[in-house]
Amino acid sequence: MTIRKTLAALLAALALMLVLPPALAAEAPVVALGDGAPIPYLEGFSSRLIKDPGQLSGISGETNLSWQQADNIGAGLVSLTVENIALTPDILAVFYRAEFEKPPTLHYGTASKSYELAAPYLSISLNGDRLPVMDHFCEGYPEGDRRIHCLRLFSLEAPLPDQAVLTFHADYNSDTRQHDSALSVQIDQSRASDPTVGHDIDLPISLSYHRTPGQKTDFQFTIKRVSFGPFGNRIHLIIRDSGQDSGILSLYLKDDKERTLPIWRMRNITHSLASPLNPVDMHNEIWFFGGEDAESLALVPIKTSEQTTPTLPFYSLAMDSAFPVTLPLENGSSLTVKGVQVEESGFTISYTASIAFEANFRPGDSQGQELRDLYYVGANSYDLPSETLLAQGLWMSEYKGQPIKRVSEKELSTFTSLLVSSYAQKDEMPVPELMVTVPLK
Repeated sequence: MTIRKTLAALLAALALMLVLPPALAAEAPVVALGDGAPIPYLEGFSSRLIKDPGQLSGISGETNLSWQQADNIGAGLVSLTVENIALTPDILAVFYRAEFEKPPTLHYGTASKSYELAAPYLSISLNGDRLPVMDHFCEGYPEGDRRIHCLRLFSLEAPLPDQAVLTFHADYNSDTRQHDSALSVQIDQSRASDPTVGHDIDLPISLSYHRTPGQKTDFQFTIKRVSFGPFGNRIHLIIRDSGQDSGILSLYLKDDKERTLPIWRMRNITHSLASPLNPVDMHNEIWFFGGEDAESLALVPIKTSEQTTPTLPFYSLAMDSAFPVTLPLENGSSLTVKGVQVEESGFTISYTASIAFEANFRPGDSQGQELRDLYYVGANSYDLPSETLLAQGLWMSEYKGQPIKRVSEKELSTFTSLLVSSYAQKDEMPVPELMVTVPLK
């Protein structure tokens, strides 16, 4: 009987360990959102990922978690310290600093893209299970040659429960050192004051039209939530992917006053095994600028013609133009170039567009001809405070710790015009008769 009781107790304990996350078995330190603690990341730095830093005080909390892990750019081990965590129903934000064993590789000189790529990735679980993340965004800036201050945002499929336990996993292996650790924190939201304005919509939509020539597409999706928060404005969609292109949605976004709302990120993730007999619901999202005062939003689907010709420049814009310059497109949309900045690491174009597309910008000479020998790598991002899209051409590199410029001063002096092109000019047309209205108030 004693043996049976002991065995039963052991089995019960094992079962409890399987049910409860390991982090809950031990007392995890608490991060109290709304504690008023300063955020070192924002001291003397303006983040392009945060609409207004003043909105973070009620949703952020201080912590001090430190560990080592292998970095993601081949510089050996990196020591990480999480300093602050912020949380809304839509975004988990982690502010941390990274200290490298040796100076990290900066692929594009001092361009912001270099520090974004060098920022170590964070492996996080929620209550011992997968963190329900759809996407992530990152930025960073240096302190000296071995330290980078980092911010990583995780867009969430669902709000985190109160008293949620987040576990940061660190794993690395080398010939002389092996390490496998996990550090946890408990998120206390009881004092949080969230400035996010959220609307839980749960509006089912069905659309059927020829998205491309000869290809009739049936879209079924649910507009789950619309929110306006410190890290941007988002529409959360659940798209029924039935294969055959049914999970890919392109659209304009307008408010009730017919103002076009620029889209800076549109996620169209599909499932490789989806089919009409095996449909899969996929979480996706649309990030956009503006609309905070709107009583409703309008989603206008887009149809795409066959793209049988290359994307040719439709406009040549002199670098000394009086910005901003608005360029109308033949499909009824427009593109506004707000400015061009040329730096040691490359060039950056700030612009807005009335459609979810990536405009193509190429360096040109005084005759409006493309400078094909001007070598650069393209990168795209956004700046939330100014509500602009950013297109970059990066011509810096690094070799053995030293910055190397891919273009000469002579080549750079010929860069006097900006060539603008996009498939949206002719090949992407709105379908207003299929417009979907999303009530907010």
